[in-house]
Amino acid sequence: MARIKRLSIWQEREEIGLVKPKSVTPIKQVKGIAIHHAGGSMLPPKKQEREASKVKAIQKYHMETNKWSDIAYNFLVGNSGTIYEGRGIDIRPASQGTKDGNDYYLSVCWLGDATKYLVSDKALMGINLLIDDLERIYNLDFEVKAHRDFKATECPGDALYNWISKGRPSPKAKLDDVLEQIKTKGYYIV
Repeated sequence: MARIKRLSIWQEREEIGLVKPKSVTPIKQVKGIAIHHAGGSMLPPKKQEREASKVKAIQKYHMETNKWSDIAYNFLVGNSGTIYEGRGIDIRPASQGTKDGNDYYLSVCWLGDATKYLVSDKALMGINLLIDDLERIYNLDFEVKAHRDFKATECPGDALYNWISKGRPSPKAKLDDVLEQIKTKGYYIV
């Protein structure tokens, strides 16, 4: 099966216009990843071009309202399947709601409210591709958890929670379709 080279479908911080973090704390040791949804009745953007603006809005809220050093998540994924770099790899997130959760688990957030809206097959594939990529980077079989596994919350919504509980099965969309879309946008396939 074709693999996506590290960072090839990741939109890096600078590309989407995120501001520099106020401070950076390295993650202690990576055990896995926690899956979140943006919540707050957030309608997932229908166009990829609008996803980056949602990522910037989340960062602004986290930094200005919550007074955090940066966006809480390491990565975010839109319905287009595009993976957006938040804090990135090796950086401690602020998203799990517990010290141990943030010390040992990276985080990925779907750009929508999974209690009200459907998560696209491309988004599920993007999350799976991200996890596969991170497992190769860290040379580790990740523990994949939901935000609610760390803290009493409905995040990431029942649909995403059930998908995680079932072992993150491949969605109905064909992987070849997603890979072709990535290829046509100039990303590298190995």
